[in-house]
Amino acid sequence: MSTVSQVDGASATATAGKPLLSVNGLTIRYGGVVAIDNVSFDVPEGKVVGLIGPNGAGKTSLIDGLTGAVRPAGGSVSFQGQDVTGWSAHKLARRGLTRTFQSVELFDDLSVGENLLVAAERPSLTRALLQVLTPVQRSGQEDADWAADVTQISHLRERMPKELPHGQRKLVGVARALAGRPALLLLDEPAAGLDTDETRELGAQLRRLPEHGTSLLLVDHDMSLVLEVCDHILVIDFGRLIAQGTPDQIRHDQVVIDAYLGRQGGHDGPGGPGQPTGSGA
Repeated sequence: MSTVSQVDGASATATAGKPLLSVNGLTIRYGGVVAIDNVSFDVPEGKVVGLIGPNGAGKTSLIDGLTGAVRPAGGSVSFQGQDVTGWSAHKLARRGLTRTFQSVELFDDLSVGENLLVAAERPSLTRALLQVLTPVQRSGQEDADWAADVTQISHLRERMPKELPHGQRKLVGVARALAGRPALLLLDEPAAGLDTDETRELGAQLRRLPEHGTSLLLVDHDMSLVLEVCDHILVIDFGRLIAQGTPDQIRHDQVVIDAYLGRQGGHDGPGGPGQPTGSGA
């Protein structure tokens, strides 16, 4: 691993706060192809952790393995102190771990507010019984309103998604994920397709989320967004964790620069000479 961190990934990030998510030796295979190879790290509570890497590095595969879309071939995942390795996506969501996807899939025949309400309502037999026994429970409408307020899209609640520009649709997608009140939200390329102003606005909203009880694992190819928003950054290449550290450490880490510039033909990145450029999953 890079000199940014010479210790195991899990122990390094744990020093930044109480671990909310702990990943230990995670391995993901597709047939004979190893997509994620023995990766370990923590996401501390109340922090924004970034995950970057060149095209094909395995970022989305890692997210899939953490959120139940793909069953790991090895290693373990612990969330809030409980082993959740191999749990299904809906079980993880009920526990408080959810994700967004690269493409924004909204219900275009429902208003923005209705989209949030659908996400906030989590029907189950247990929930129905609790509503009968304890009618003072928080309602789905309260959660939907909270998500709209946190992301500052309350003024859009009566609008239809198809009427909104792409940047606002992205924010609605984030708000919809938040309507379930997750403890940890994994964001897969939330800035894809956004212009500079939209990315800046998205970053401002994301930075505020830990104050409202939601920690973040942010995957994005926009290096300016990741460097600006994240407290700690993980870098993977060919499915392996090659570096981690603060944004300033990552910005100047030679292993990270080589990993990016090796795929980009030696051009300087957006941060200046020798800085890493962005990439996809």
